[in-house]
Amino acid sequence: MQRSVAVLWFCAATPWPPLAHAWGDEGHQIVALIAQHYLDAPVKLRVQALLASDSSGLVPDTSMANEATWADRYRDSDRDASARRYQQTRQWHYVDLELSSPNLERACFAHPALPPGTPAIAGPAEDCVVDKID
Repeated sequence: MQRSVAVLWFCAATPWPPLAHAWGDEGHQIVALIAQHYLDAPVKLRVQALLASDSSGLVPDTSMANEATWADRYRDSDRDASARRYQQTRQWHYVDLELSSPNLERACFAHPALPPGTPAIAGPAEDCVVDKID
């Protein structure tokens, strides 16, 4: 009985770690708004023109804040059906670098080369966002 009470007391007194919450839309939107604030006027106009060309319907409007969530919307847009988009683009969302020994070559799967002008979607799924942006 004493042992059960001790275990119960220990469990009640031990702080449980908080649930990990992903970055989410709000995090993307905040970073986009901060970045937008620092853009020079001509660059801001170019960015707005590029974003205005998005006709995917995956985000509510083509503002920089909403377009910052586009990659998540695209990745998850067929998750319940074929999951083709999810499987093909899930690695493109971030670069996982080790703090103790960052190695972009390893994190980007040795940078598989694409011929110039090849759309990112035509490349291998095992690639990272750095290469997809290039």
